[in-house]
Formats: sequence, C-alpha cells, structure tokens
Amino acid sequence: MPYLATVNTPGYMPWDDDPPVFDTAQEAWNYLADHRTRAEDDAPCADCDRGADCDEYSETRETLAVLGTAAHWSHPDRDGLITFLASHGVAPNGTGAVHGDTPGYTGDHDLRLVYRVTEVEPE
Repeated sequence: MPYLATVNTPGYMPWDDDPPVFDTAQEAWNYLADHRTRAEDDAPCADCDRGADCDEYSETRETLAVLGTAAHWSHPDRDGLITFLASHGVAPNGTGAVHGDTPGYTGDHDLRLVYRVTEVEPE
C-alpha cells in the first residue's frame, strides 16, 4: 500500500498540491525528517542564541528521524515497537501525525505544523 507524506498548518490544506507518495511508511517519515531538517537548518534557532548555525535539532525533528530509520521498523520487540509508535501518535501500520512548532517562528501565535503519513489506495 502506498503512503503519502504531507506537511500542513492545522486547519489548512497541505503545503504541497502534489505530495510525494512512497512505497513504505518508513520512507515517508524519512522524507518528512529531511524536510524538517532543511527547515531547521535554514531558520534561526529559537532555543539558543547561535542563530542559523545552531547544531541542535528540535524534538520534532528527532522524532521524525527515528520514525524514518530502518533500525526502528525492524525492531524485534513487536510490543515495544507498537508502544513506541503509539507514544508518538503513530499507528502500527506507520500512519499518523507528529506535531511541532514552526522552525524560526518567534511570534506569540505559532499555529505549529503537522507532519503526517497516510495510507492511500493504489491507483
């Protein structure tokens, strides 16, 4: 079953009119992790005073990166894997959403972002 990877602001349509489709949920999460990494690399760090040269990543980026790693999906402890996925808002089939702040936003009214992997019907 193919998987769709999207990013959106809650209450709004996904940013990409033609979002990418992947063969596995893991590939979709990896794509979203790369997207978040680039966004954080390009934005000033909100948690430190080193600006765009900050080498620390947010918890959101780290969660996306873990969901995109091969070692995670081949975890031998199936119950532990399901518990880990559930604690991050992800179903056992790999679909779900991870919420995070908007990289570089320093105002008072951040609507945040949703990184979502959904299963789609094959064409």
